[in-house]
Amino acid sequence: METLKVDWHELEVNQYRGTVLSQIKRSQGATKHEFWLKLEDGLERSFQVYGFDIALREGQDITVCYAGSPGKSNYQPMLVVNHSAGETWQLVNTNTTGKMGLSGLQSPLGLLLGMSGVAILGIYSGIQASSVGVFFAFGFLGIPAFLLVAGIHEYRRFKTIKNYFSEKAKSLIKT
Repeated sequence: METLKVDWHELEVNQYRGTVLSQIKRSQGATKHEFWLKLEDGLERSFQVYGFDIALREGQDITVCYAGSPGKSNYQPMLVVNHSAGETWQLVNTNTTGKMGLSGLQSPLGLLLGMSGVAILGIYSGIQASSVGVFFAFGFLGIPAFLLVAGIHEYRRFKTIKNYFSEKAKSLIKT
């Protein structure tokens, strides 16, 4: 198990290596791929991946990496490495990061900067213009400012996680 720090969040990264025992693919809107691995310690475990079509055959040696917040049930599959075929699938997207609670809209810093900065500007402009209307006009700009800052934070988190798993794939494919 490894720990990945993303802003003020810590993610636990678990990896499982084993041999593919069986697999099931279903497509009803989005692809659901379920496969069973016999892990190196002899245990058998089921893995589910949604929205990705992963080519696996029984008997192939693969590694699956999951990430999530320690103590929570928000672990998401992030990477599948097929050692037998030399292929990798990065499963990192904004949907998986959102499910882990890393959405920019949950950013306290984004909320603080976006709302307080525009509120201060609105108060200053309202005092200068002696107008309550100007104050409210700038106050409402806090919402788009918050969304902009939140979007920037979400993109940074996404890139951090994506880069981490890109490097992880390179190191795993060699083994």
